[in-house]
Amino acid sequence: MPAGQLTSSLDLSHLKILYPLDDIFAKTMRAKEIEWKSQYRKNCKWGLDMSASHNFFNINALERGIHRKLTDGMEAHIFPAEQSMASVVVIEPNAVGTIHSHPQEQWSVLIKGGGTRIHDGEQIPVKEGDFWVAPGNCEHGIIGGPEGAVIVDIFAPARPEYTKTGEGFAGQKTD
Repeated sequence: MPAGQLTSSLDLSHLKILYPLDDIFAKTMRAKEIEWKSQYRKNCKWGLDMSASHNFFNINALERGIHRKLTDGMEAHIFPAEQSMASVVVIEPNAVGTIHSHPQEQWSVLIKGGGTRIHDGEQIPVKEGDFWVAPGNCEHGIIGGPEGAVIVDIFAPARPEYTKTGEGFAGQKTD
C-alpha cells in the first residue's frame, strides 16, 4: 500500500506469525471456556465446586435470598444468577409500590392474593395465577389487594443494584 493511503480495515493476520504464543494462549483460553461451559451444563451448577442443590429454593423459605425493603409493606427476597434473577415480592394488604422503570425485562407471576398492576399508566386488576411482562423502561408498579399478594419477578438481565441488601425501588420515578 502506498504511504499515506488510508484503508477502512486493518489486516493484522501477519502478526500471528510474529507472535505464535498469543495464538496458542487464545486457543487455550477458548478451550478452558468450552470446558467450563460443558462442565456447567453437565453439573447444572454455577461453580465447579458447588453442589447442584445450591440452585434450589423454596417459596416458603426465603431467608437464602438477598433481602430488600421496597417500601412500607413491601419486601423482596432476591435470588441472583449469572444472566438473570428471581425476586419474590411479599406485599401486605393495600400496600402501594412506587412507580418505577429499569432497562431489564421483567416477567411477573402473581402466586397468591391480588391487587392492581400499574403498567405504562394503565391500572389493571390482577389475581392469583395472572402473569405479565414489563419490557425494559416500561413504567410500572403494584398496589396490594385487601388480602395482600406474593409475586415472583424474573429479571433479564440481572439488576446489579439488587445484588445487595438495600431499600427502595431502583429506578424510581421522580416528580
